[in-house]
Formats: sequence, C-alpha cells, structure tokens
Amino acid sequence: MSCKIGQLVISPESKSGPIGKILISQPSMAEEELLGRLFVVAEIQNKRHENLELVNFLFAQLENNYYAGDKLALLSQGGAVSPEVIFETAVGELNKQLANYMEASHFVFSPESANFTIGVIADNRLYFSNIGANKALLIYEPKNADGQSNGYSLVNITKRTSDPAQEIFNQDKLFASIIKGAVPMGGVFVFTNEALFEFIAEKQLIKIVSTLPPAGAAKQFLNVLEQAALSVPFLSLIIKNQKPLVVDNNPNRPSSTDLKVRTHLPSSPMVHQISSSRENLPQGPERDVDKESIRTLNQTESRTAEIMRPTGLINLTVIKNIFASLQKSLPKGGKKNKLTIDRPETVRRESLAIFKKLASGATQLIMFSAGVIIKIWQLATDKEARLSLLAAYREKKSKLKTKHYVALSLVLISLLALSINIIFTNQQRIKKNQAQQIKLIIDNISKKYDDLASATIYGNHELSKTYLQDIKTLISQLPKATPEQQKIADDAEKRYQTALDQTYNIIRVSTTDMLPNSAGIGTLWASNDSYYGITGRSLNKYGTQSETIISDIGADNCQAIPASESPNTLYCLAGSNLITLDLTARKATAKAITDLPANITGGGLYNGKLYLAAGDKFIYRWGGGLDSWGSKTTWLAAPAALETAGGLGIDGYIYFAGGANIIKYRSGKEQSFSLETVAPALTNIDAIATGKNSDFIALADSANKRILAFDKTGKLAKQYSSDGWSKIKALSLSDSGNSLYALTDNGVYKLQLK
Repeated sequence: MSCKIGQLVISPESKSGPIGKILISQPSMAEEELLGRLFVVAEIQNKRHENLELVNFLFAQLENNYYAGDKLALLSQGGAVSPEVIFETAVGELNKQLANYMEASHFVFSPESANFTIGVIADNRLYFSNIGANKALLIYEPKNADGQSNGYSLVNITKRTSDPAQEIFNQDKLFASIIKGAVPMGGVFVFTNEALFEFIAEKQLIKIVSTLPPAGAAKQFLNVLEQAALSVPFLSLIIKNQKPLVVDNNPNRPSSTDLKVRTHLPSSPMVHQISSSRENLPQGPERDVDKESIRTLNQTESRTAEIMRPTGLINLTVIKNIFASLQKSLPKGGKKNKLTIDRPETVRRESLAIFKKLASGATQLIMFSAGVIIKIWQLATDKEARLSLLAAYREKKSKLKTKHYVALSLVLISLLALSINIIFTNQQRIKKNQAQQIKLIIDNISKKYDDLASATIYGNHELSKTYLQDIKTLISQLPKATPEQQKIADDAEKRYQTALDQTYNIIRVSTTDMLPNSAGIGTLWASNDSYYGITGRSLNKYGTQSETIISDIGADNCQAIPASESPNTLYCLAGSNLITLDLTARKATAKAITDLPANITGGGLYNGKLYLAAGDKFIYRWGGGLDSWGSKTTWLAAPAALETAGGLGIDGYIYFAGGANIIKYRSGKEQSFSLETVAPALTNIDAIATGKNSDFIALADSANKRILAFDKTGKLAKQYSSDGWSKIKALSLSDSGNSLYALTDNGVYKLQLK
C-alpha cells in the first residue's frame, strides 16, 4: 500500500464543550497488506463520559469485526472475498452492536450532536461511511486530452453522494450507506470536520496537501490554526497516494523518487529538435520545486502570524531591525582572514594568553573595587571631601536647563517603558508555558480516562487500577499557584474521586446518616434487627427511642463478644468474667474464666465454646460449665504470622486479624486465603465482623476513614467512607448478615451490605 496517512487533532480545553477524536488501527504487517487500516473521525458536541465511551466502543467493535476470524486466511487464498465485502459485513455487525449497546446502557444517541466517519484504506482503495457534517474531500490532478496537467482540483465527495433519505435517522442503523472508490495516483483524500474546512481556504488547503506529505501537511495546518484562539475542535485525516515526481522510462537512470523536478516528455517534433540542439549546452541548476513550495507556505504562515499577532507595548522586532540596519551601516575593520595552521606551540601560547587576560581582568576588578571602597571611606570620614563633592554637585546642577531635564525624563520614561515591557513579556511567556503545561497534563488525563472507560467496559479491573494510579500521578503535577490553576486542580481531583469510587465500589457516608440517640455508646451488639449498647453500666436498646433493658450489668467496662447462640442473649468480657446478658429475663450473670491470658484483643462464641485472641498472637479455647468456664486450651500450634494481634471473626472458620492482614484457620490449621488489593492500601485493621449467616467479612480501617466489605473468597465487594469517622471502634453484623452496624467516636451507623 503506497498510501501515507497523517492526522491533526485540536480539541478545546473546555470540559463541557465540543471535542474531536481520530482513531487509527494498528494491524500487523500481514493484516495491513491484505486488509489495510481502519480509521474513525469523530466530532462530539458534548464532552460527556457516555459519548467518549460510545466512540471507544464503536472503534473497538469495528476493529474486532474487521480483523478477527478467518478473514486474513480467506483473503490470502483468493476467491470472492475482498476487503469491500468484509468491510460491509463489519459495518452491518457494528450497527447491531451499537443498537444493543445503547439499549443495554440506556444511552440515547442524538444524531445532531455528533459527526462520525468510519472507513478503511486497503490496497489504495477507500471504503467509508459517514453520518453528520464531516467532509470527505478528494484533491487530484486532472489531465487534458494531451496528458498535460492543469493544476489540482477539489471535489467534496460527501456533497456529491448526499441522499435526502439519510436525513431520516434510524437508531438501529447508524451507518446506512458505504462510499467506495480508488485513491488516484498523486491524489489526496482529506476527511475533516466543518470547522477546519471553513477556517482554511480551499486554495490554501489544496496547495498544502498537494505539496507536502500528509504529516507535513498536518503540521502546516497546525501552524496556521495556532494563531486563532477558537474554542472548537479541528480534525483532519489526510490519506495521500504517493506518486513518482519524475516521468522517465529509462531504467538506467536513478529512481524517480530521488529526483525533485517534475518533467514531462515533449510531444511536438519541433520542441524535440530544439531540445536536441541544446543538449550540449551547459545546464543550470535544477529547480527544487518542493523547497520553493515549502518556502511559499512559510511566507504565508509568517504573513498570517503578523496579521493575527496581538499588539504589545513595544514591538521588539522593529527595534531589532533598526539595530541591525545601524550595524550594517558601520564601517567594518579588522585584519584580513589568513590561512593558518594550528601547531602545538601556537595552541599553548593561546592558552597562556587566555589565562593572562583572565588574570589581568581579575586584577583590574580588584583595583576598581578597592578604589570605590577607599573613596566611600574618605567621604564618610572627611568632612571637607563631602563638602567639596556637594559643591561640585550644586555647580553642575546650576548648569542644567529645562531641555536637560526633559531629555533625562524621556530617557527615564523610555527605560521604565522598556522595563515594563520586559516584565510584561516575561509574565506572558510564563503564563503561556504554564497554560501549555496544564493543557498537556489535562490532555494526558483525558486519554487515561478514555483508556479507563475501555478497561471498564471489558471488565479488566487490574488495568483500571493502573490507569487510576496514572491519573493520580498526573493530577499531582498540576500547578496550583493561582485561583484558576487551583480550580482546575480541584475539578480534576473531583473527577478522579468519582472514577475512584466507581472502580473500587466506594460509597460515601454522611454524618447525617448517623442513627439517632446513638452518641455516647461504649459497647455495641446487633440482634433481633435492632442494636444494643452499653452506656455507663446500663444496657439499652436503641431505635427511634432508647429503652433500658438492664440498669446495671455489674461491671464498668465490658468488651462485646459476638456469638452464634440465641439472639436473645448477649455476651461481654469484663476483667476475668464473661457476662451473660439475658434480654428476655433482663438480668446479667457473671461467669469466671480460669487462666485468662493478658491483653485480649478479640473473641467469639461458637457452638458453646469460647475463643479468645491474645496479644501473644495465639488463640485460646474454653469449654462451657455451670459456674465457670473449663480449662484453657491453646487452639493454635504456633503464633499467628501477623504484625500485631487484632480482632477475631468466626463463621465455622476463624479469621484472625492483625496489622494489615487476615489469616484463616480451621481446626487450628491455616487455610489458603488473601484479600484483594485495595487503594489506598490497608495499613491496620481496627475491627472485624463476620458470621455464619453472612456472605461478607467486614473490616474497619480508621486510618483511611473507611469500612471494607469482602466476600468469603477475599474479593472486594464494597467500601464505605466518611470524613466524620476519625475512629471506628467496633463492628457488629445483624442476625441475617445483610446489615452492618459500625460504632464510631461520634455514634452508630447502619450500612447495607446487600
């Protein structure tokens, strides 16, 4: 394929305004040779997240429909299959996929809000389909009857192929027709939106694309458009069929692609005779047509820049030209150039001369400084010297006239204006550099969000996390020196938080969601679809109104112990006693625990047995009795591999939490279990809750003001976060396991896990 491709995308910085996007496939060499390259030119009037997802989905599906399967093998074997048939089939499948996608995502597409062009360039033939106002321009060099060229012409293909029936929009069939044809030798196809075609004149566009290669033409477009501060997107996809620049049938001459002058063989005998008679004359240098064309384009660009340049305080270019003219008018002196040969002795002498000059300059500077210091000292210590200097100053001042003051004022004003202009220009340069830096960062962030949307659509959660980390790094690079820059950074941070919440299933909890009458609770249980708490020494049931169940539990401090026993019984650890709180009889019974280890960090009751985790990273077990618990048994054979001992959760398995890890046990043996990586990473687990009726393991992370819910395989299900949670003291699951109660330093919150 001899076609070359260049592209130009200029998208405004506004977050809610229009945007432009060009996507080009990157197939393998074999795929490109037989199937060519796909492209999409899209202009969207609203930079909504759904619109960007639609463009990415469209391109991904089109690329999969066109390249996937056995199409490459069928083309390599020949037959009736061709890129045209494959592209038509791919577009038909794309229409169905787009209809299903918009129906599934409840996305309503408005045809007047976007302009799409999809196509493929294969074997110098072009197949494309268009909806909206994008232009497809063919620029070619027509020949007359004698085979001579009369210059380049432009044809608007979309205007010629417009169909009134296409104005009726069909939601289930976006791309209703396909335009096809060959790219002529030396011809150029330009796919562009209306803004570019209206801003660059037709003659200028023809001259640029016919003279320069596609990449150079796109750069020239950019040079022209950078002079305008328009908040609209400019799109241009340039496809050029390169042709030889020299017509020559002699195989012994150099390749035509190495020559720079386009020639035409003479057809008239008279012309042939004149050429033959002059072939022995000395020939002048060949004209470099490409260089002359580029020079003309650069001159046009300079004139455009001069017209569109904003007026400053002082035009430095004019001043520079004046000084250049004065320098040329001065007489030139100096010695004539001589041809010399550098010898080692000469080089050494020149080096010594340089050191001598440096030493002489340093000596003069020291002498001058010493003289200034001596003069200042004389003036400070000699009164007569000061009076003499003052008299000389007054004498000179008396000689000054009005014209001298006027001249001095003009000089000072000029210096002030020059200083202001330098400061103003420097500030403008700094602002421009900062604006360019911010634009580059914002563009990179937008690209990362596009990648994040694609990864989300295809369910690649790990890749989504990588893109989020890249976005966070880019946001940290945004400057915040001015209020405008701070607002841009704040908006970027808000958008990042929204994307972070969607990716990691984070639910933001407000302090207004705190349960009423829950302030001041020290110990928490969830039971009978209600929650109970101890305030002081009394056990209360909380709801719309609080109710005292037991006025005195017999202890000042009581640590809740979750149990799989009757829901009408609560347990708490106070000193060396396990207190049973009977909600039906409304009484508290203390039961001693023999040989209780120090520093109990968590515990639980399961099938009539008491399990307690201690600070030595062991788990101990006691059997039940009438008046006291039985003897202690060390349930673990070795201490848990945790940084610190933490809480305990039991559902048949025992989950021992400590530091940032959880270890799962059964019958005292460690099981295979790990938690999914979250962001920000876990540093310490403050509380844990699970149960046999729950599908989740809930963890409290006070350092990051959040509660995490994992399923029993260790995969993250939800995160709850609140800025009001400085300390999360305890977690308790309801009997059904679907609701979680969290005790914080300011009250109790109820969270729905399902």
